Amino acid sequence: EDLETKLHQVSQEKADMTAIISEKEKELMDSLAKLSQTETKYEALEKRLSDEEAEKMAGVVKAQELQTECLKAENERLQKEQHKEEEIELLKQQNAELQELAKLTDKEKAKIRKREKKAQKEME
Repeated sequence: EDLETKLHQVSQEKADMTAIISEKEKELMDSLAKLSQTETKYEALEKRLSDEEAEKMAGVVKAQELQTECLKAENERLQKEQHKEEEIELLKQQNAELQELAKLTDKEKAKIRKREKKAQKEME
């Protein structure tokens, strides 16, 4: 009977250990499932962060492009303005010359034309 009791006791311990092992395996599987979910969430957050960073960089690049375009447009505007100012000065100078010429008498005009022709012949 002692042997039977011991055998029964060993069988009971084995059953208890098997139950404990099964419970621990279930806990381990649950933990692995939670870990997998956590990893999935982490990867999703990492991708979202990467996408947001890419969008931010695209925005920075676009802002730089717009700034470059603005600077280029401003430079073009300034060049056109300078060119117009130069044309205005040239027209003012020509106008002043024409007004001086209009004041001259016909005789003086003839002398000037004669000098201009003479200078032109010398250049040739």
